[in-house]
Amino acid sequence: MHKNLSMGQRSNFEIRIKRRAFGRAVRNYRLFRNLTQEELAEQTELDRKTISRLENGLYSPSLDNIWAIAYALEVTPEDLLKPDAHLSKDNF
Repeated sequence: MHKNLSMGQRSNFEIRIKRRAFGRAVRNYRLFRNLTQEELAEQTELDRKTISRLENGLYSPSLDNIWAIAYALEVTPEDLLKPDAHLSKDNF
């Protein structure tokens, strides 16, 4: 962690890191399922731009969105929230 950051800056930094990790997990599982962003958006009743922004770590997902995305991708919410979510045969 960066020692020169204030507690508030550190907290914001950590949130951005977690948003990016969530986004990478969503993208990895979506691609594994051979879904486009549009198809995932339809299944979750979210806008395609929202899916894109989530995958790029620009948005923080709501709990409802986490559950909807996990359900559509056939994974658990925990799978999407793990710091280093990755695909393995154990997930499917």
